[in-house]
Amino acid sequence: MITAHASNSYYLNLMSGIQQMLQPSQWTVVLGDIAVNGTYDRAQEDRMINRLIESRMAGIISTVTLQPESLSLLAKWDIPVVFVDSPPRGEHNFPSVTTDNYQASLLVGTHLAQHDYKSWLLLIYPDRWTTRFERERGIREAAERCGATLEVVETENDAQSAGGHPEPIPGPPDIGCRTRSLPVTTPILLGSLKQLQQRQIAIPDDMALIAYDEFDWAPLLNPPLTVLNENSEEIGRQSAEMLIQLINPEGKGEINTQRKVPAELVIRQSCGCRK
Repeated sequence: MITAHASNSYYLNLMSGIQQMLQPSQWTVVLGDIAVNGTYDRAQEDRMINRLIESRMAGIISTVTLQPESLSLLAKWDIPVVFVDSPPRGEHNFPSVTTDNYQASLLVGTHLAQHDYKSWLLLIYPDRWTTRFERERGIREAAERCGATLEVVETENDAQSAGGHPEPIPGPPDIGCRTRSLPVTTPILLGSLKQLQQRQIAIPDDMALIAYDEFDWAPLLNPPLTVLNENSEEIGRQSAEMLIQLINPEGKGEINTQRKVPAELVIRQSCGCRK
């Protein structure tokens, strides 16, 4: 399994689903990170792909888009790849199990509109992670539908960038909408919470907050955090099932190789809802 920032809580839940599916087969899962601390490293990807080929891996589940050269090399060695989270952009034939990010962001935007928030801020990671495009498209469309103003601020996919940039959160608009999940918590979310605290911006009184990705301690925050649950454990189970079928010669060409898993908006109190 190739990840991009292994401490991301999304990946922990994803791995749990993968292990549940593979446990009966007693296969071994190897974890490799090509974006340590959220920073993508092309040289690390090259080393990782070569090592996986040398180790005769039966198949790969990747959470980040791989370079065309890497995909060609894996195809040459007949190593199937299933993408989760960030498949290649646009039309492609690669197997994938992903969140329906467009519909998921529409869910978020619809909820913000129900609160009558008119100024939205989307903190989002670089387009190296292809989930960005559909997430941003969904939020933009939701904002247009309800007449809200949307500001998009790009930050690196780590807590330090989100929390240490001079102005990653420009002023307190009505709603701060944070995107991309990572570790024991999400790096961008962690950095945002740090900056909000330093600037004494109260959630949700001064600014509402919704996070992408569910994690264990989200309901323990004060206020409890409203999140978009991408059901990453289920994505892990389905991606492992798909990979097993691709590895099995009888399964090739007989399965739906591009699946989308619906997300669920878990409403707590950081969005402005009250018990």
